Amino acid sequence: MGLSDRFRSAWIEAVEEDLECPQCASSNQSAKGMIAGEMKCDDCGYDYSYNERVSTKSRSKEWREHEEHVDELVESAMGESVTREALLEGMRFDNKDNLLVEFLDDGEQPHYILKGRTIDVEGGGDSTGYWGNDRSRKNGTEGHVHTILTDKRIVAHIPQTLGDDERNVPYDSVNGVDFDTGLIHKRLTVQTYGRTYHFSGSKSSKEECRDAAKFIRIMTE
Repeated sequence: MGLSDRFRSAWIEAVEEDLECPQCASSNQSAKGMIAGEMKCDDCGYDYSYNERVSTKSRSKEWREHEEHVDELVESAMGESVTREALLEGMRFDNKDNLLVEFLDDGEQPHYILKGRTIDVEGGGDSTGYWGNDRSRKNGTEGHVHTILTDKRIVAHIPQTLGDDERNVPYDSVNGVDFDTGLIHKRLTVQTYGRTYHFSGSKSSKEECRDAAKFIRIMTE
């Protein structure tokens, strides 16, 4: 190990007890480059400095208040997509404080989290136009569309430029579910008595999307 490597290792050991990523609160980090004090998060890839970590320490304290509750949610979830990183993820590209876990109701247990770019809704008089009669599309222009399957409902959060949108589907209104997959796109289709929802899962694995569809079928039996 060279002198610079020993210096960087010593610096990491000196601050590791107090060092967390300002973006995702992970304690897994690596020294970046040759300059002591510059770090890279191994989990989310965020680059930051020790000074930035100190300046955002108050925000990390707020995250730590969530940790015990978040860990319980992760342990009780059926799907592998419900992780601490996912629940503490910022929902908008421009606002990392808007955490996914904060969109859950008190006592609500998430089981699957699907991530994509769009949600299409057919029926219900939402829109007419380009996508056909009575069909509307919502794009996550300011972040990914997150579709959360909980023990109470299906909720999709759509971050948009002029304000975030949300779709809630209670299980007792669902009369059909299907999962479509292609070379690139993955889509979870949920039919209700008034509308059909197409939730994008383009950023999630096929296995997790299939398991999510099975979960909905169980919840609607």
